[in-house]
Amino acid sequence: MLIIGSNTAESHPVLATRVKRAHKLRRQKLIVSDLREHEMAKRADLFLHPKPGTDIVWLSAVSRYLLENGMASTEFLAKWVNGLEDYKKSLGRSPWSLPLELAAFPRTS
Repeated sequence: MLIIGSNTAESHPVLATRVKRAHKLRRQKLIVSDLREHEMAKRADLFLHPKPGTDIVWLSAVSRYLLENGMASTEFLAKWVNGLEDYKKSLGRSPWSLPLELAAFPRTS
């Protein structure tokens, strides 16, 4: 599970309960990226703390990964998105290490 910029425990308590259950009982991996270290971030297997102002780098990298690996809903994109090919080109071809290096760093213990 990937949570970006949301304290699910405060904003969506029912969903948070399901996420916590899956994480604890089914050993579902949990990755949280947020400016704040909140409850879900503390529970995460990996907490990424993005540098302020770098959200576009992070979101572009995630978008590129989803598109390149066939994980995006093609039906949704075809119905609701204009200029998808131009957007894909704008994402570039930089390696994953660059966006992560620029935008985030793992929590240190």
